[in-house]
Amino acid sequence: MRLEYRLTLNEYLAAMEADGKARNPWLFKSSLLWCITICGIISALISAFFDITFSIYMFLGAIFISPPIFKRFHRWQISGHYKNDTRLHECLTIDLNENTIQFTSENSTSKIKWEGFDYFIEADDVFNLYTSKRTCHIIPKRSFSDSEQLDCFRNIVVKKINNDCQFFSSANITNITIKRKYFYISGFAIFLAIVAIAIGTAIFDQDHYYWLNLGNDLYAGKRYEEALNSYKKSLEINPNNANTWYHRGLALGKLKRYEVALASYEKALDIDPEYFKAWYAKGLTLDKLERYKEALASYDKALDVDPENPYVWNRRGRTLRKLRRYKEALASYDKALDIDPENPYNWNGRGLVLGDLKRYEEALAAYDKALNIDPDYSDPWHNRGDTLRDLKRYEEALAAYEEALDIDPAPGHPYTWNNRGLALWGLGRREDALASFDKALEINPRYVNAWYNRGNLLRGLKRYKDALASFDKALEINPNFSKAWHDRGLTLESLERYEEALASYEKALEIDPNNQFVIKNRQRLLTELGLSQ
Repeated sequence: MRLEYRLTLNEYLAAMEADGKARNPWLFKSSLLWCITICGIISALISAFFDITFSIYMFLGAIFISPPIFKRFHRWQISGHYKNDTRLHECLTIDLNENTIQFTSENSTSKIKWEGFDYFIEADDVFNLYTSKRTCHIIPKRSFSDSEQLDCFRNIVVKKINNDCQFFSSANITNITIKRKYFYISGFAIFLAIVAIAIGTAIFDQDHYYWLNLGNDLYAGKRYEEALNSYKKSLEINPNNANTWYHRGLALGKLKRYEVALASYEKALDIDPEYFKAWYAKGLTLDKLERYKEALASYDKALDVDPENPYVWNRRGRTLRKLRRYKEALASYDKALDIDPENPYNWNGRGLVLGDLKRYEEALAAYDKALNIDPDYSDPWHNRGDTLRDLKRYEEALAAYEEALDIDPAPGHPYTWNNRGLALWGLGRREDALASFDKALEINPRYVNAWYNRGNLLRGLKRYKDALASFDKALEINPNFSKAWHDRGLTLESLERYEEALASYEKALEIDPNNQFVIKNRQRLLTELGLSQ
C-alpha cells in the first residue's frame, strides 16, 4: 500500500490535540472552562449592583473564557507556533505492508517494523503512530483513496501494534479511537484548587514549556548563552524533562563546551533511555572529543532505537574510519546506501574508505556516483582529486581540484589549495605548486601540512634557507611532527650546518624511534663526520 500527502496545519493541530488529550491535561479543560464561565457570569451579575464597569469587564472575561471562544483563540495561538514545523512543508510518501512501514520525505527515509511502534491513536482526521513517548508519525485519513483502504490500514494497525494502557502514565483513551470525553469536576473545592494551581504556575513559576520553547527560539537565533538560561529555568521547574536536557546539550555544543554537553545528553538518557536524538547527539559530541570507541557505542544505541536511520549509519562509518577499521566502515556506508541510495554524502564516505583500502577505481566510481546526484557538492571533487593523485593521474587530479575550488565560496578551502599544489608538483610545475601552497597558508596560516609541503618543494628548488623557515614554522605549530624534523635535518645538511642537522635527526627519533629513513640518514651523517661507533 502506498500513500502520498503533505500535512496541513489543521491535521497537525488535530494530531497534537489528540496527543494532548491522551496525556490528560486536555480532558478536564472543557468542564473547567464552563465552571469558570458560569462563576464569572454569576459574579458579573452580582457585581452589577455595585460597580457596572467592573461587571462589564468581568462579563466580557467570562464570555472570552467560555469553551467555544477560548478554544478558537487557543487553536489560533498554537497554530502560530506549529505553522513553521518542518513536517508541514515536506511531501511524504508511505509504503507499507504486513511487516514494515517506510516513511520517505525530501530529506530522509526511515523504514520501521510494526513491532517498533509502541502505541497508536486514531482521532477524527488522523492516525498518530508512536515509536517512543516523544516521537510519533502523523498520517492523515484523507491520504487513503477510499474507506476500504482506510479499513485495511486500521486492521493492520490494530493487529500489529500492541497498545499498552500505561504508555501514557495517566492516559484515559480507548484501544483505538480517542473519544471526546470531558469530565465534570465534582465540588467547588476541586475547582478552587485547580484555579489556584493555574494562577500560581502562571505568576510564580511559569510553565516549563514556556522556558523550553523560549530557549529553542533563542537557540534558533544563535543566542546560545541566553538559551542556556532559559533551559536552566525550565529545569528548575521540571528537572525530569528529557527534551530540555537534550536541547541544553545542543546549546552547550554550539559553545564548544563538549564535556558539559555530554553530561546533559546523559541526563536526558537517564530519564528516557529510548531517546534517539540524545543517543545520536551524544555520539557526535564524543566524536568531537575524539573518544571514538564511546561515540561508536552511542551510535549503536541510537540504531537499536531506529535501525533504519541512514544518518547514523553514515556517522558510524566516519567513526570506524577514524579508528582505521576500514572494512567495518565500508559496511556501515553500504548499509546507509541500502536505506538511502540517493544520498551523495553516503557515496562520498564510501569512496574515502575504498581509498583507504587502496581500491582506487571503486573509490572513483563512488565519487562519480555522488557527483551524479549532486554536481555542486565539492567534497567528492576534492577526494576524487586525491585518489587520482594516488594513481599519478596528475592532470585529472588538477582538474578535479579546480572543480572543487569553483564550487567552494572564495577564497576556497585550504586543503584543496594544498593538494592542488601537490598535483602541480607531480606535473613538474613547481612554481605554480609553490603559489598554491602559499594560497592555502593565506587562508589558514596554521595549516601545518602546507608549511611542510612548501618546505620540501623549496628544498627541491635548492632554496634551503626558505625551506628551513617553512619547516620551522611547521614545527612551531606541531612540535611532534617527526617527518618535519627529519626533512629539516636534510635541509640543514645542505646548508652544511651538520651539528644542527644531527640534532634534528635526534629529535625525529625521539618522536618515532623506529623510522628507518631517519636512522639511516643519522648514521650516514655520523659516518661522514667521523663520529660513528
